Amino acid sequence: IVEMGAGELSESIDHARTSPGTDVKKLKKMEVEFYKRISLPFATIIFILSGFPLGIVNKRSGKGVGFGQALVIIFIYFSLHLSADALATQTKVFSTLAAAWLGNLTLLVIGLALYISKTTDLFWNIDLQKIQSILLPNNRSNR
Repeated sequence: IVEMGAGELSESIDHARTSPGTDVKKLKKMEVEFYKRISLPFATIIFILSGFPLGIVNKRSGKGVGFGQALVIIFIYFSLHLSADALATQTKVFSTLAAAWLGNLTLLVIGLALYISKTTDLFWNIDLQKIQSILLPNNRSNR
């Protein structure tokens, strides 16, 4: 499976789907491999985008904190990637498409949350009175 090109792998998947008596685990392994070949190049882009907020250094914490956070994120990504791969090929819990993209989507959400938390005060300093005055402009407590 690993030595096949994308076209050969796609043809093998189509052939395995149509032929009777196909090993379901082998078919799922081929499908996961095909979808991983599409999703893994996007992972590099998502790693770069999630790495930007980790490069922003706080004055109180040094560069080591960002490096440690990056290692944790990499560990989360690969453990999700490998466990979803195993669940998709050995059980009926995940579809093969979801298994290939689960790590990327999780990393994207983590990267966006880090970016928002590092660049804005949205998560840390929410002014509830200001929100209340915007939503309820005729509130007596704001007069």
